Amino acid sequence: MTYCKAIETVFEAIPSSILQIYALILAAERNLDAVVSILVSAATIAFTSSMISYDWDTSPEQRRKISFQYGYIPDKASSRAISSDYERKCFLNAREDQDDVKSDLLTDHPDVYHTWGDELMKPWTLKNWDTWEEEKPAWFIDKWIEAVPNHYIPYDWRVKYKKTKGRVEDPQTRRRSSLAQVKMLMGAEEER
Repeated sequence: MTYCKAIETVFEAIPSSILQIYALILAAERNLDAVVSILVSAATIAFTSSMISYDWDTSPEQRRKISFQYGYIPDKASSRAISSDYERKCFLNAREDQDDVKSDLLTDHPDVYHTWGDELMKPWTLKNWDTWEEEKPAWFIDKWIEAVPNHYIPYDWRVKYKKTKGRVEDPQTRRRSSLAQVKMLMGAEEER
């Protein structure tokens, strides 16, 4: 893909821009459409070359070969996503009584909040879970609860959901020994 972009830039975008500039210089009168066309071509060249740079920089092979030159873009997609910062700001700007807005962010975009979810969302869910269980807001349904990561749910409720609804542990969490699972089912406190 990177090679296709490079070929397109070298053999199509740059020569066409040169021809357009040459035609504009030779033209008797300057036309706004011609200037806009040249600007669009220049923007296309800039975008394509930045995409080539991005592709090479995020390539593990290139990072291994020439580590001092490549690597200015973070490894994780979630940390380089502009949308992650936008979602974080939405979460922070939501008022205390706007739990429905925060709940949408929690379940609709798990990849986006991956970098800041433990810092902001986890304390919010742990603090408010008991209230939600009592009041049962419209968005607090089984489907939403299933989408919430286990470590965002208070321990007592996790045990209850495991017994009553068959909730399983997150695949990312460490494996527990059989004794630890028995203790959890018996209601023993989790080691913190």
